[in-house]
Amino acid sequence: MKISADVQNKIPYVIGIIIILYILKPNAIFKPSGKHREYGFGYDRDGYKRSIYSMHFVILLIVIMIYVFF
Repeated sequence: MKISADVQNKIPYVIGIIIILYILKPNAIFKPSGKHREYGFGYDRDGYKRSIYSMHFVILLIVIMIYVFF
């Protein structure tokens, strides 16, 4: 499977934004215990707030935004 030159140029942007997200705002994706946040509203069984964004959803949004805007 060949990847087009356009997609190859966008891959570093996706990786860079994900790394910056991990460094600057890890609690948006992870609980303080280091586990992924649970999807939904309210609180999970450990007492942490659930998030409407899972890590897979965040990566998907980043990829779509880069594909559309760059």
